[in-house]
Amino acid sequence: MPAVEEGHRVLEVGTGTGCSTAVLSHRVGADNVVSVEYDPGCAAVAARNLAELGCAPTPVVGDGLQRHRERAEYDAIIATCSVRSIPPAWLFQLADAGSITATVSGWMLAAGLIRLAPDDEGDDAGALSGRFEADEVTYMLARPHERPPAHDVLPADRAHAPDPRGSGAHRPVGGPFRRTARGPLRRTDRDRFRGDPA
Repeated sequence: MPAVEEGHRVLEVGTGTGCSTAVLSHRVGADNVVSVEYDPGCAAVAARNLAELGCAPTPVVGDGLQRHRERAEYDAIIATCSVRSIPPAWLFQLADAGSITATVSGWMLAAGLIRLAPDDEGDDAGALSGRFEADEVTYMLARPHERPPAHDVLPADRAHAPDPRGSGAHRPVGGPFRRTARGPLRRTDRDRFRGDPA
């Protein structure tokens, strides 16, 4: 698989503190690095850290699982967050000979680092393929890939439920689901319990 080299255009998904961004910028040149951070607070901290180092990659505050066409096509996409599956948007902004390095993780916290590169042989020429690496590298799951929060959920057909404060009284259950003791159930969470993919 091709190494990331000077002059390669790199999309980093997950700026974090900016440490890996600085390393990438040193390796390929800051002008060739686009780094996407979902959390505006983290992005601001990273920007200060990188400025102190005199390092000026292109910062983006947004969802790194989506497209960032401004500098595409990228020679490498490197994720410093885990994903449950490779986002299709990454494939559409990758150069023909480009590679993807990411940690694939599940909700049970098993994870593996994988490097994907085009297969130049056989019937699947051009398709990305690769093997899990021996490196034990893990990152937090990308927020859209996180498992749904744990809830105490009661079905809608129960018109009343015991008061969780233990008073023995019953109170009405509102909406199709109700969370006990920990605040209202948001619509996005409710839809997940209906069987929609998270």
